[in-house]
Amino acid sequence: MQFSKHLEKGAWGFATKLLPAVYGVVMTVLVFKILPKSESGELALFQVIFGMIFTFADSFALQAIVKFGVDASNDLQELLTATSLLFFAFLAISLGLLIVFPGTASYLLNSAALPQLIPSLVILVIVTIPRVVTSKIFQMRFHTKNLFFTDLVNFGGSSIVIIIYAFMNRLGTASDVIGITIITGAISSALSVILVRNDLSWRLKFSRPMLKKIFHFTRYQTATGSVHVFQQNLDSLLVPAFLGVEALANYQVAKFFFKGFDVLRDTQGIFVFPASSKYHASGDLQTLKKIIEKATSFLYLLMIPVCILLIIFAPLLFQVLYKGKFDESINVFRVLIASGFVLPVTMVGMSALVGMGKVREVFQTIFASLIINVILAVILLPTIGMTGAAIAFGISMLAQALLAYRIMRHEVPLSSSAMVFRGIEDGKNFLKGRRKK
Repeated sequence: MQFSKHLEKGAWGFATKLLPAVYGVVMTVLVFKILPKSESGELALFQVIFGMIFTFADSFALQAIVKFGVDASNDLQELLTATSLLFFAFLAISLGLLIVFPGTASYLLNSAALPQLIPSLVILVIVTIPRVVTSKIFQMRFHTKNLFFTDLVNFGGSSIVIIIYAFMNRLGTASDVIGITIITGAISSALSVILVRNDLSWRLKFSRPMLKKIFHFTRYQTATGSVHVFQQNLDSLLVPAFLGVEALANYQVAKFFFKGFDVLRDTQGIFVFPASSKYHASGDLQTLKKIIEKATSFLYLLMIPVCILLIIFAPLLFQVLYKGKFDESINVFRVLIASGFVLPVTMVGMSALVGMGKVREVFQTIFASLIINVILAVILLPTIGMTGAAIAFGISMLAQALLAYRIMRHEVPLSSSAMVFRGIEDGKNFLKGRRKK
């Protein structure tokens, strides 16, 4: 019975993870195909800015709800009050800068329409706040079903309405899509407030010690999260800055497929992180060595064939999906997918290092790769265009993998060949065992 309960929660959690992916498919395949490239580019930039704001906010404040909320000794009212203060302070500063300096943001990002979209960005942020706060409470209580239905209304609802509007030929601008997102976001937040009523009765209760406790927890995590967000989104900011928003539309189409690997990143992290914490703390380095090598090798077994096929059949894929509209994205797509050959080391390495308690080393690794990305992108973008941004990103990922491997080797006696080929031998042994049965 107990196992079935955990299995059910895991299933709801996995389903929740799929919803943003479905929404991404609708946006990148359908909406980008319909809208003019200039409007697709403006929409892509809007989404990047919105995503970065909430990712920063999550690292700065909201993760503390899950971290400290599971501890019954902490006063939940004090926790929510303190995290809300930090959360709203961050949002006020970030949105305030965009509101006060829209022209500067427009100039830096080379987007003429951005000042007109900032009011919509503010509204979308406001209507999204209840959903993202309550989602942390659902995670803290392990109420994955509530989390699923809340996100279903947000991502699923947006996807359905966008598809209907697309077939009715009622999508012509970025604002049309953003308007749909605002409405479904508001409905989703209203539902989340209704569903969370049984979990708590929230009232303001300020506590300076709780505020300090949360800030102490998030300060280093915020730095790490910030450089990670910049590392993952820097190219999407520099491409329009150097080449314009139409180039960003081309680039985002290519990068969307690359982001599909994030599902593998999230999945392996569920297992590698707690295992690394357990066996590193107990000093069982041989078991930890096996886990890291097997996890990395199995990712290679999955990703190498996929990467090769995607690189070979990229022109056919883009022709089927976009009918020639985004042929300029094919080379960018191939470069980004090629960087997938080093991702298994990065994915497993980062999860393992955090599990080992090497948070400072993780920050230094991501920061170093960010600097490499910035330098190369600034040099290559003006000379060879979008492909330069993809090359810069790929090389920064290679640097991150090498640094992560070096740090792991200092802690655990890893074998580079086993990290690639160990999964093949394990697979053979598994098949032999199945035949004997």
